[in-house]
Amino acid sequence: MFQFQIDENTMDQIADNIATQAFEKFSKKIDGYMNLPVVLNREQLKDVLDIKNNKVSELLNREDFPVLRDTGRPKIPSKQLLVWIDQNTEWVGVNTGQNSIFKVG
Repeated sequence: MFQFQIDENTMDQIADNIATQAFEKFSKKIDGYMNLPVVLNREQLKDVLDIKNNKVSELLNREDFPVLRDTGRPKIPSKQLLVWIDQNTEWVGVNTGQNSIFKVG
């Protein structure tokens, strides 16, 4: 049987490295959400949620989805989108493979 032994110092370094990488990924994701334009267009919504046209259409036709329709083309207010995502985490998880990662207040 193969055995692998590492000392506590090496284990701490590995754990620190993993934690640092996870934090950096999390930070980039949060920064991306926090730096959204005030209002998103259809293509930006697709990119943010990583969904295709049929799911965008489904969202834009939902009664509870935050969309401005009187602007010619549908526009989605970013802050209301983040609140909607938080309130509809189950839909987002099932339809995009993502989960809400923070609360918006």
